[in-house]
Amino acid sequence: MTVTSRIDNNKQKWNDRLFAFAQALPWITSGVVALLTLSYDNDLAIYLIAGISFLFIYPFLSQRLFARATYEQRNYRYQLALDSVILMTFLASLQPGLPASALIMAMLTLSGALTRFAWLAVGPTLLFAGWMLILAATALRPLQFESSLMATLAACAGLLSFLVINGVLLAREKSTLADGITNEKQLRKQQAWLTTTMARYLSPQVRELIYRGRSSMQRVENRKRRLTVFFSDIEGFTQLSDDLEPDQLARVLNHYLDEMSRIALKHGGTIDKFIGDSLMVFFGDPVSQGDKQDAKAAVAMALEMRRQLSVIRRYWRGQGIMHPLNIRMGISTGYCNVGNYGTRDRMDYTIVGRAVNLASRLEGLAESNQILITEETHSLIEDQIMCRRSNQIQVKGFHKPVQIYQVTDYRKNLGARCNWVEENIDGFSLMLDTARLDPIERTKAIKALNRAAQQLKEHSLSNTKSPATEEAARR
Repeated sequence: MTVTSRIDNNKQKWNDRLFAFAQALPWITSGVVALLTLSYDNDLAIYLIAGISFLFIYPFLSQRLFARATYEQRNYRYQLALDSVILMTFLASLQPGLPASALIMAMLTLSGALTRFAWLAVGPTLLFAGWMLILAATALRPLQFESSLMATLAACAGLLSFLVINGVLLAREKSTLADGITNEKQLRKQQAWLTTTMARYLSPQVRELIYRGRSSMQRVENRKRRLTVFFSDIEGFTQLSDDLEPDQLARVLNHYLDEMSRIALKHGGTIDKFIGDSLMVFFGDPVSQGDKQDAKAAVAMALEMRRQLSVIRRYWRGQGIMHPLNIRMGISTGYCNVGNYGTRDRMDYTIVGRAVNLASRLEGLAESNQILITEETHSLIEDQIMCRRSNQIQVKGFHKPVQIYQVTDYRKNLGARCNWVEENIDGFSLMLDTARLDPIERTKAIKALNRAAQQLKEHSLSNTKSPATEEAARR
């Protein structure tokens, strides 16, 4: 429990106790007025006046005595029990009789149902005990006096005070509840806005660490992990940015990055940053599936990104952009320093190391739609993914030349039972992944391909028939 909630809880308990005494005092005062009016006695008057004065002082005195003690639920129940005994004792001293006693207890029980003050929460035991105390005192020493106008008025005043106090407190509770609901709605809206805003600027893994608290963030500071790092960018993006208007460029670039980010998150990658059209993703922290699986996930992500280009190209053409969309990708596996880097005011959860520099270098060397990987990455994925050995390159910071490989495709897609078919030429675009089609979708695809093939045949036949050949055929 926070300090604020503890203070609010203690304040609520204090208000509950004051409410209990405020309800009891009108009845006791009414009884005192009636007794003093009907059978005036100096000793009795002093006793009753002292009792009323004590009831006014007692709540504040007991609150002062208990102020330094922690408001544990057990101690609070003890204090409520003491309150009940004191109140019931003074009510019993008035000896109101059975009808008045029943009315008092009914009022108190009703007020407990209509309001949420905690002094009745001590349970039916105290209520029953107090009721029995009143009835016993009435039976042992009933007062002998006749009703008078003053006694009736005093009883009416007590009832009226009771109703007024309940009405005021109910109105206050309603207002407090309404304010609390409004504040809670505002806090929820603010929290939803913060969550949505954070989601746009942080990767899901980093958001999860922040939600877990400070200890989780401390666990990722300055440690070395074996990671697989990915870089990609759009080929010819500088020329593209010069040819497009700012709004149009923002639309196509955001669409491209949305698709690439979706694929990265699908494969469990941590998106490090966007640098213009460039995307940096790494696998292996804060969650790792093992070096081998991390490398396979990174290459699988790159292959899916390359396939998704067909969809993005169609979107670009729909936006009136004829500029060819090609990307370059580089992947490297090695040890990196991962953690929070930056200043006191701004921190980045990122990675640094030679593997990062090497992946960036491979991305710059790649040709259109190529995926270049290092030998270390190749050794982790070669059982499932076919790669072609390429040249060795000299990279700054590496003493020996670095052997690189070009990713071709999954081995299962390169045999006679290939699952993937892609072709893009002017006027024709095909992207087929048979592994993702269910039987119904496969039937629809076959019909669409047959329909397209029939139209191509008819169009080819109509183009081969010239007027001269038709005239010769008629002769």
